[in-house]
Amino acid sequence: MPRPPGAPRGWRSLRVLMTTLGAAGDHLPLLGVARALAARGHGLMCALDEPWRTRAEALGLEAVSLGPAPVVVQRGSMTRPVEGSIAFLRRAVIPRVPAMVEALERASRAHRADVILGHHISLGAPWAARRLGIPWAMACVAPASWTSLEQVTVYPGMPDKDRYSPRVMRGAVALGKRVTNALVDPLLNRHRRALGLPVARGTMFNEMFSGIVNLGLWHPVFRAPAADDAPRSTVCGFVRPPELLVADPRPGARVRAFLERGAPPIVITLGTSVPHAAERFFARALSWCAATGTRAVLLTGGARVDPSLVPPCGIVEAYIPLEDLLPRASAVVHHGGLGTIAAALRAGVPMVCVPHLHDQFDNAARCRRLGVSVTVHRRHRGGLGAAIARVTGDPSFRSAARTVQAAIAGEDGANRAAEELERAMGA
Repeated sequence: MPRPPGAPRGWRSLRVLMTTLGAAGDHLPLLGVARALAARGHGLMCALDEPWRTRAEALGLEAVSLGPAPVVVQRGSMTRPVEGSIAFLRRAVIPRVPAMVEALERASRAHRADVILGHHISLGAPWAARRLGIPWAMACVAPASWTSLEQVTVYPGMPDKDRYSPRVMRGAVALGKRVTNALVDPLLNRHRRALGLPVARGTMFNEMFSGIVNLGLWHPVFRAPAADDAPRSTVCGFVRPPELLVADPRPGARVRAFLERGAPPIVITLGTSVPHAAERFFARALSWCAATGTRAVLLTGGARVDPSLVPPCGIVEAYIPLEDLLPRASAVVHHGGLGTIAAALRAGVPMVCVPHLHDQFDNAARCRRLGVSVTVHRRHRGGLGAAIARVTGDPSFRSAARTVQAAIAGEDGANRAAEELERAMGA
């Protein structure tokens, strides 16, 4: 591939195999990095689940399927904060590792890949790279996975505090790793033996940071680099989602008319990662809006909403790009997903975070410490309305959000991540 204009002397094109799995918040940042790498003249192949494979192709990227994804219904332990992450790994991720390794090896050989770039829970990626004799690089979409004693990380079940003593943080990190290893290592080692790889301890965390570079896809304002971060770790910045993968990404005529005929509404969304909680959550939010006359745009992501619950001051849509909607909002109420948070910070909009699972508790805590949000426990029935009233009525939240907006303006996390991968590969 010819050297692109402006490339430094000695530049060489890389052939990159990118893979990820999970919800939209896991795919969109890595697709953004893939687009940046392609724009810089590198050859890209994406290995993804359906329908993300076809969405990658719509962005002009080559893509292959990771194979059929298991249908995993979120219920029982998968919906409980403390148990949810381990249950998700055991039921939805680990059973796929052998098939993922095979799919990545096939795609890598077909693409003649120089490097595999994988999401931090793409557990098969480092194994495939090792068997192929090529390097791998990790891209992490939320800072909770970067355990640090220097940074306050709030894990599910922990109180949200500004500070914890080093002793408490050491204990929390050690306990989390010990429990994860005990519940995950036996399953992963069964697959390792079948693939001819040696049995290992601490497989998940050790493999996660074993790459030639570890890319943190968030801004340092949100989670700064720490002295005890794993070697070769770099905080790159939030990644804007690539061109939105819908026929008409702009708000439709009905939504535009709603936005133009009244005060800025609140936006209510649960993203795509907690569908089990949507119906009850939306009912509570709409009940408060109806009681107070607060204008609201409800984004369901396809979840069911009883039409009788929607007040005249509200409007319901399956999906509207947040980048288009949030600049016209008074606040956003959401689950604590980092994609939603990044969009809100770029728009300078205050938030109410209602975390349910995984990294959402840590994300919500970081937003609270920035002064841009209030966190509400998902089972606190009366707390949601009070929190919305607080962030929309107290100008300090909007002021703090505008301060963060200015700090991250102009960031290009995708290009920074691409540069770091080039540097690690000597390209």
